Amino acid sequence: MATQKAEDSFSAAYEYIFIVPFKYLSEFFSRRVDAFLFEKTSLMVLLAF
Repeated sequence: MATQKAEDSFSAAYEYIFIVPFKYLSEFFSRRVDAFLFEKTSLMVLLAF
């Protein structure tokens, strides 16, 4: 029973340490990439005309 409890707390800690920051970082980077691509495409559209 104690090992099950330890496993649960470990998986919770694992989720908190790895998954939450990864979600935050992926969200941050996808926004950065979207903004970068938007700037690049709008610049190309401006250069096209």
